[in-house]
Amino acid sequence: MRIYNPLLGIFAYNRPSHFKRLLISLENYNINKIILFIDGPKNDKDKVNQFYISNMAKNSKLNIKIIKRKNNLGLRNSILKGVDYLANNSEYFTILEDDLVVYENFFLFHSENLLHHKYDHEIFGICGFQFKNIEKNQSELSSFKIKYFIPWGWSSWSNKWKKFRKYNFDKIVIPEYINTKNKLKKENYWSLDVINYSKKNNQFFIYPTVSLLKNIGFDGSGVNSKVSKSFIMSEKKINKQNKKNLIKIEKEIDKKF
Repeated sequence: MRIYNPLLGIFAYNRPSHFKRLLISLENYNINKIILFIDGPKNDKDKVNQFYISNMAKNSKLNIKIIKRKNNLGLRNSILKGVDYLANNSEYFTILEDDLVVYENFFLFHSENLLHHKYDHEIFGICGFQFKNIEKNQSELSSFKIKYFIPWGWSSWSNKWKKFRKYNFDKIVIPEYINTKNKLKKENYWSLDVINYSKKNNQFFIYPTVSLLKNIGFDGSGVNSKVSKSFIMSEKKINKQNKKNLIKIEKEIDKKF
């Protein structure tokens, strides 16, 4: 079994049952090292849940280092500071959150594309999720690039991340549907920085034609998400990787966004 060399960072907070499912999905892979980031608790219930999360990590057969914050940083600062840590300790890295379950080809897809696009200045990162209407007619795993960023199971290179962090942003534009429909805190939308950066600097992301993970966080348990069945993906059986032309899929993705 090949070792997954990119440093794997996991962000968890107060959902031990979700975190357990993620750990189970990772046990079949010989991952070199995992850094688990746990943001500081807001209340006693969070403390109890984080106690269970820490114990699961300590008792796992995986090589996990735990970094627990004393104070609550919030989602945005927790992610940004955590990724900064990974970027300072590895050439490249992969990010997972505690509400994701990875499928068989996730790590292979990310590791191959991290190596292949290492010197491609247009590629900022590798993503692992795909929408149902895109993958429904796909039987083979292929890759294509678009400018949009979905922060569910993604990878990048430390030098590219550090360049992004040094960028001087204008006022962040919050999409109207976030302001009115979801009514969530603006400061939690850290991924908007990446989206704005990629658009302004002509940066792309590599995506799979089928989803390589499942998001189990839209069950009402998350602090920053609502109940939804739209993102529940089943694992597809993939026989091989196909490098065919994917212009049609790219156009469908453009319409989706």
